[in-house]
Amino acid sequence: MLISKLREFKKILIVGYGVEGKSTHAFLQKYHPTAQVTIVDKRDGKDYLDNQHDYDLAIKTPSVFSKEIHIPYTTQTNIFFANTMQKKIGITGSKGKSSTCTLLHSVLSKGGLPVKLLGNIGYPMLDYFLGDMHDEDIFIIELSSYQLTDCQFSPHIACFLNIFSDHITQHGSFQEYFNAKATIAKYSSANDFFVYNGTFPDIAELAAMTKAHAIDFTRTSQPVLQHTQLSGDSIKAAYEIARILHVPNNVIAECVARFSGLPHRLQLVGEYRGITFINDSSATTPEAAAFAITQLKKITTILLGGLNRQLQTRQIIEAAKKRHVKQFILFPDVQEMLKKQLLQAGILERNIYFANDMQEAVSICFANSMPGDVCLLSPGFASYNQYQNFPARGEDFIRLVQQNALQ
Repeated sequence: MLISKLREFKKILIVGYGVEGKSTHAFLQKYHPTAQVTIVDKRDGKDYLDNQHDYDLAIKTPSVFSKEIHIPYTTQTNIFFANTMQKKIGITGSKGKSSTCTLLHSVLSKGGLPVKLLGNIGYPMLDYFLGDMHDEDIFIIELSSYQLTDCQFSPHIACFLNIFSDHITQHGSFQEYFNAKATIAKYSSANDFFVYNGTFPDIAELAAMTKAHAIDFTRTSQPVLQHTQLSGDSIKAAYEIARILHVPNNVIAECVARFSGLPHRLQLVGEYRGITFINDSSATTPEAAAFAITQLKKITTILLGGLNRQLQTRQIIEAAKKRHVKQFILFPDVQEMLKKQLLQAGILERNIYFANDMQEAVSICFANSMPGDVCLLSPGFASYNQYQNFPARGEDFIRLVQQNALQ
């Protein structure tokens, strides 16, 4: 929605008052100071939207589903896209968005481009209007399925990394989840680019339909660039986008080599007593854990488990067998289920351990590992049965690894 159109609405309801909602409020105070603005949030109670019909327009945050809004509404994403003409790079996918965005920001900055990081990993989009703005600015935007669901624009360079069943519960079905993600290329023109992972049939089908110039980053010729914490797909996607913007290969290679990674995403904790520990606590689905397993050259022990959401775990076991993972440390609430499936897959019972908490799991790692071994925390399940969120789980893992190493 254009700012000129936004100013036609006199009574505006901000729905959701987290980081993005507060950014929207500041934006309205600057660009539409005469509006009567009211703020509501889920924390106000289940009836927080009961009076929405008293307002002309709602501006909702991504966590609020559009079906809950019964008056005209827009979003921060649509306001941003409508009022900026500069180049935008939008990155979506089930896994790897944040790492890819951060790496790409490093590459483009090193290449001398005036790039800004926005969206989930960076600043809220409307914060851009509160600071210095330049016509030559380039935006890298991490876009979630929630932001894309009702987005009415596509970025100049759209990137679709992968698709797993992360948010089926929220979206209702895998198809609805994919459709939300696919919006990233829905409005592309022949002057735009679609950088995608063709190993996923749904994404490949979308590439065949888009008007944009489609580039399958899994099939292009690239120099060999590797990093202990980055997935190969993140590197390949960032490489293709950087090449579209004419960044030299040597700059890309230098940035990949220096990239420090992101917390809880294939994060190298360190080597202790000769044992390497890797924290991938952000892997909250079986597909994410399987993805992590395939990205590492060697895994001796994997720590699995968490909140039981009745998810299929076949991918984890297949990936672990293919990578010859030797030991499995299992957390509640899925210990018995995973043990049964591992035994059926031919894993010896003596290589399966139960841990009631992270302290016990880390102790098992040290007691049953040798120098040169690699222990990976990639749980494949949500953390809420034992932790507030996955960062808390990852931080506990790091703390206990470092603490046990001193004993």
